[in-house]
Amino acid sequence: LSPETGLLPRWPAGGPRLLWKSADCGKGYASVSIAEGRLFTSGDFGDEEKVVALDLDGRPVWKAANGPAWKGTTPGARSTPTWRDGLVYHMNPTGRLAAFRASSGDEVWAVDPRDRFDVDHGAWAMSESVVVDGDAVIFAPGGKRGRIAALDRRSGKTLWANTEIREGAAYCSPIVVTHDGVRQVITVMRRS
Repeated sequence: LSPETGLLPRWPAGGPRLLWKSADCGKGYASVSIAEGRLFTSGDFGDEEKVVALDLDGRPVWKAANGPAWKGTTPGARSTPTWRDGLVYHMNPTGRLAAFRASSGDEVWAVDPRDRFDVDHGAWAMSESVVVDGDAVIFAPGGKRGRIAALDRRSGKTLWANTEIREGAAYCSPIVVTHDGVRQVITVMRRS
């Protein structure tokens, strides 16, 4: 349901008018996020995965490398960058999670969940778009030392890591909701 009014009852003949397109966003399956007058996405460029920023007219603003491109089953970028207060967060298919300045693409911090949380990613790599809640970047690395974890959004330091869940990560992005007065993270793991 949408509270918007004045919407078209049907598309005009020929569909909506194409305003612009960009062919320089790399290869992959990532969607886009929009903030601060920028559009953010990710793509594979040869052997590198990159986070890409475009202006709202489709002109490239910056590209920042975020580790190696996925060369396994179904190659290509998967995760949509998440924006919060001037930083863009992105996890590449091999698990590297990094924060970049939205204005310039400069890397602020990066962590490798494979080392920190003892992660063994699935056959189709890591496919999660992280969520930011308050000062926490929340994601499900699915590792033995952190099935679901929260990192400080400014430094990348671990705030908490849940090891009670016994399943690895799935190909899902978490959401944060308040239900019956309880703030909670909801996601899908490999079997539940």
